[in-house]
Amino acid sequence: MFTNTLSITISGTAYTLLRQNQDNFGSVYRYRDGIRKLEMKIRHSTDSAQGKVFNRHNVVLEHVVFATPTALEEVMTSTVTLRERDGVDPAKLLATWVGFNTLLLTLDDTLVVGDN
Repeated sequence: MFTNTLSITISGTAYTLLRQNQDNFGSVYRYRDGIRKLEMKIRHSTDSAQGKVFNRHNVVLEHVVFATPTALEEVMTSTVTLRERDGVDPAKLLATWVGFNTLLLTLDDTLVVGDN
């Protein structure tokens, strides 16, 4: 289980998300002030495909910047799904994720403008 708070830095500003809920299958963390709301959901589940069991780990971060008289509301969502077959060493899944995340960071803004 994670701690009661998690910190995330966006555009150089750190935000502390407080755990709002925790059960055996996941957690919800939130931050809110007069300008923005951040909500992160972590969920764990299992599924099966072709008779094989897979562990699934989903993380969703929603970042909402509230509307002002001169600007529309902005909503940004990031999601991650990590999945491994039951019995696989979780360290191997983590190593795959780290490599993938490193690749995504090198793509920088070309990915989010629609390049492929």
